[in-house]
Amino acid sequence: MEHSSFFTTDHTCRFARPVLMGNGELVTAFGPTGYHTDQPNAAMQVFCLAGRRLGGATAPLVRFGQLKRTLIVDGRTVELGDYQQELHPDEGVLISTCTHDSLSEQTVSFVCLDSNSAAFRTTLTNTGSKALAGKLVLRYSFGDWEGQLPDQCALHFESIDAKGGRIRYEVERTHLGAVELLCDREIEVHGDGPTLTSAWQFAIEPGRSESVSFLWGVGDKLAYRGTPSSWTFESLLAKQKQQWNDFHQTSRLNLGNAGLEALRLMCLYDLRSNSTPWSIPPAVSPAMWEARTFHDELYPFLGLISSGHADLARRIPNYRLRTLDKAVERSRYRGAKYAWESLEDGRDGSPYGHWLDEHFHMGQFAETAWQLCIYEGKPERAGDFYPLFREIADYFLLNMIEPDGEFARMKPCTDYDETTCPVDNGLYTACAAIRSLELAHTQGEAMGESPSKLAAWSEAAAKLRHNLPKSELGDRYLTAEGAKHRHIAEVGPVFPFRVDSGSSIARRTIDSFCEAVRTESGLQPGDTPAYGQRRWLWTAAHVATAYSLLGDADRAYELLVEAQGATGPGLIPVESLGLEGDYSCPFFTTSAGAFVFSLNSLFLQVTDNGVTCLPKLPDNLGNASFEGLAGACGLLFSADYRDGKAIRLAITAPKNCTAEVVLASEAFDSGITRWPQVIDWDTDGGFYRLKLDLHAGDNTWSASL
Repeated sequence: MEHSSFFTTDHTCRFARPVLMGNGELVTAFGPTGYHTDQPNAAMQVFCLAGRRLGGATAPLVRFGQLKRTLIVDGRTVELGDYQQELHPDEGVLISTCTHDSLSEQTVSFVCLDSNSAAFRTTLTNTGSKALAGKLVLRYSFGDWEGQLPDQCALHFESIDAKGGRIRYEVERTHLGAVELLCDREIEVHGDGPTLTSAWQFAIEPGRSESVSFLWGVGDKLAYRGTPSSWTFESLLAKQKQQWNDFHQTSRLNLGNAGLEALRLMCLYDLRSNSTPWSIPPAVSPAMWEARTFHDELYPFLGLISSGHADLARRIPNYRLRTLDKAVERSRYRGAKYAWESLEDGRDGSPYGHWLDEHFHMGQFAETAWQLCIYEGKPERAGDFYPLFREIADYFLLNMIEPDGEFARMKPCTDYDETTCPVDNGLYTACAAIRSLELAHTQGEAMGESPSKLAAWSEAAAKLRHNLPKSELGDRYLTAEGAKHRHIAEVGPVFPFRVDSGSSIARRTIDSFCEAVRTESGLQPGDTPAYGQRRWLWTAAHVATAYSLLGDADRAYELLVEAQGATGPGLIPVESLGLEGDYSCPFFTTSAGAFVFSLNSLFLQVTDNGVTCLPKLPDNLGNASFEGLAGACGLLFSADYRDGKAIRLAITAPKNCTAEVVLASEAFDSGITRWPQVIDWDTDGGFYRLKLDLHAGDNTWSASL
């Protein structure tokens, strides 16, 4: 694997990482042994199934237990010493090597991408001069990382054969299923309440190795898992590598910057691992808000869909559409008020706090649905989502907007910055409202909405636009009316809400924001003390996307290169990183999605009218290439560049169709206009605007044509 050194950590790492592994339904994290350990981040090191929740106001995840190993040699328990871990995100495989006196221990671990199973192979090598005898004991315990069981929990152990055992469970009279632990060697198996123990005895001569493999799995009424009649670790591993390779081959970037390529690979691994059947939470883990879903899902959506993974991406807006009824009920039938932290069925799982007075997330859900419509380019898709657009627009109109003289403003609420609240006329919430109202108006015209409703949406959006909070000189946006503090909310007019496509005010705002929040280590979301002088990966990526949309590719690239320094050990995406290397929220999908989308946006952008734009590349990417990035209307794009000029462009169309693309004239010479697929063209500033007649499949232009 080309980038393996980026993903390797060892015992010298001051702040160790848990290694998240999952298939979107079964998710866990492993410690230094390749199995579960007490540290680091014990709350992540537990098996979880997405959507399986306990009762209560916040509905925590059911904890499906831990699988720990104990190594005993010559009658003594071997303590963990030196270790090294290599995560291979291109294969979905973790290799953990522990070095002991006279013994080397290597474990290959993974969560199967196609089943709710986890496989392990431990190889012990005698590196000493004397024969060694001992046993490897795997102890599975149902419950959480502290051994606590849920209330109303019934467990029953069953021996399968000489190579495995099973625990049947019933939790809160709701969750019913079984957990199994199988081995490919004869072992001692016994169960005691919530615990299943498997012990493999070994005797190893000097210079020789012995291996043993285990297969853990869980099934329930939502996802039945049968006991495999036969299995081998080798076949499971081969399938795992192939399936992950297929995922990553969907799209590729060749940047000439190994660090950026490696981080994109890691971020896509994170997104796939946490892509649940419903949406994408910050991570499927008790340690990450119990895997409840937030406004953050916009970033994973954009990262996935722009990378060609529409099958995973479309789950996110579809989930919001399918739970629209719950949002309408929450608003007392005055539009759609989605929960701040949503459960899989749309119910509210939020804890109590000032975040309950945030409302901008409705706008992000509307934006996510609209971006799906653009990327797929299917006329009926916007009609499918019209109820969502309508109800979100009505929510802002009926609940959040108040008159302000001849204009309008947002009512006091918690805006994007949770450190300073409530605020008057919060910018981010205002932009969310404007975007939602205008999207509803556009789709409402096509759907035959009543003139009075259309007029109400249009007038409210216009009155808000004229009253966005600005500085006394009117030269930049403010986070809120009269605000003295700075926050990334100021980037909202450009991205994600696109209500200011590139005014001088927008550019000055973003430039001055970056100056105000820059620390010695990078960008943070705001300048209040609560942000703690930390580096924030998603902040850098969010701002970089805005610069790309403003046409400043070089500035965007600089921020993305800098963002590599805002990752955790082994290049994992995190929420934030401290000056000493301490990190919060490992495998944070918000950061992962924001980074992937921002990097893709250097090469490809889509507009509201369904046009795909290939902008001028950053100077440092003059010899880059990309494959399989998604544009508007279901098209996939690939291109090669040499010295900043395109030498190949390929567009893959799902069917015979016409399409409009815009190409930067600095990157494409006039020869592109003579491509046989071009049926009309014009110049538009520094761009060629082409109308293309594409046939189903690949349509390729090269500079030699």
